[in-house]
Formats: sequence, structure tokens, C-alpha cells
Amino acid sequence: MTLLIVHDNDEDCRFISKVFLTYFGRAVDSVRSVNQALLQFDASVHDLVIMDNFTSGITGAELAHIIRLRSPSTRVVCYSAEPPKNRTAFDLVIEKSELQPLLKDGLKNLLASPRPNALPQFGLWAVSPNCEGRSLKQV
Repeated sequence: MTLLIVHDNDEDCRFISKVFLTYFGRAVDSVRSVNQALLQFDASVHDLVIMDNFTSGITGAELAHIIRLRSPSTRVVCYSAEPPKNRTAFDLVIEKSELQPLLKDGLKNLLASPRPNALPQFGLWAVSPNCEGRSLKQV
């Protein structure tokens, strides 16, 4: 079973995300602060980190960079109402306005692909609206 760590300053959002991901068979640790995320993160246990772009003290991209330094193979997802303009720090970026099923499908695709061994091998996924609805594409 894949263990995810979810960081979001908003307690309601963090709780809903944990319940949603647990419902789909994922074990989830959730934390409310950057310090908790960094203290609890264990590369041998956590396959994926989901975070908001806005964290207390540092940006989501900065937190993603720290996670990458500790474990280059750990997937990092930004799930934010205001995603960063520069998305290179993340494997997947999803706007909170997107539907929860898109989060589920995006994570399923991300976790189904081989884990990278080094920083240069990271791919970037983008979620963007189109005329017929929402779409997920690898860029």
C-alpha cells in the first residue's frame, strides 16, 4: 500500500483530502505545518508528498526542493487553489478548483509510472481546463 503524506495549512482541506485518499485505498499521514512535514517525512515509508503551494515560512516549491534533496525518487504533488507559475519542482500540479476525481486519476497515473532514480528524470504533469471540460496531460 502506498503511503502518502499530505501537507496543507487548511485543516478542513487536509481532512477532506485524507478521507478522500483513504477511501481509495491509500494510507495517509497528514500534517499541518512545514516543520511537521519535514520531521515526519521518511523516504523509506512515504512514496508521495501532496502539498499546498502556500505554506508557512516557505513556498511549496521550496518544500518540494527539500523533499527532493532528501529523496530524489519521491513524487511531489502540488494541490493548491493558487498553483505556482514555475511548476518544475513538482511531478503533478492540480488546482483545488479541479474535481476530486481528477486528483485521483492524476495520482493513479503518477504512481503507475516507474519511479525516477535521479533529479533530471522528473517529468512534469499539468492540469488545465479546455473547452470540453478538464484534462490531464504530461508536458
